[in-house]
Amino acid sequence: MQWLSRVPATLKAAQELIEQLSEEAFNRGQLTGYRIACVCSTYGDIKQRWLVVESDARKEVDLLHLEQKIQQHHHKAQKQLKQLEQRNASLCS
Repeated sequence: MQWLSRVPATLKAAQELIEQLSEEAFNRGQLTGYRIACVCSTYGDIKQRWLVVESDARKEVDLLHLEQKIQQHHHKAQKQLKQLEQRNASLCS
């Protein structure tokens, strides 16, 4: 019996696969902006064929979210640094 199912990206095996896939593993899809990698996997003791689909649009959105998180962490670190400097200045006075 053959069937198709979406593997959740929250699944540890899926996350590890995505991290390990090289750029060379992907082939251009028939649709513009999409790339596909076919990978054999054994999950739950069942041999499976997983298709990893990468979208240029999704990649851009993910990069934007990453940039926003970096800016938030930077702002938080700057604020903490300022607080430490003020505390240090008050201790030295």
